[in-house]
Formats: sequence, C-alpha cells, structure tokens
Amino acid sequence: MIFWKKENEIHQNVEAILKNCGALAPKRYSYSCVKKMTNSFKEKLGQGGYGGVYKGKLKNGNLIAVKFLNESKDNG
Repeated sequence: MIFWKKENEIHQNVEAILKNCGALAPKRYSYSCVKKMTNSFKEKLGQGGYGGVYKGKLKNGNLIAVKFLNESKDNG
C-alpha cells in the first residue's frame, strides 16, 4: 500500500509539472501509437546504454527517433 501511495504522489508531481509547461509540454503517446510510428520497431538506428533507438515517423511526416528502454540502473 505504501508503494502505491508513493507512485501516486510521483504521478501527481509529474502531472503538475506537465500542466505548468502549457503549450511546451511534451506530447505523450500510447505504446500502440509508438509501435505504429516505428513500424513495430523494425528500423534500428543504434544501441545505447539503456536500450535501442528506432526510426519512426509522426502522422505529419516528421521523422523521429524513439529510444526503447530495456532496463534502468537508476531510480526514476
């Protein structure tokens, strides 16, 4: 129960920060949308310390790079 409360507080803090960013807030996408944008993570651009980087495309045609985190060695 304490773990859930802590996660809930963290979630609320993140939401408050994003709300304060206004129009500059980062856009969030669901996993299924990211999977579609990257064509199911087919085109790998490289590998970093925490996971692979994949090529994708937004609906407006802009190219993007998506990092897929495999593991986190840090808290957060």
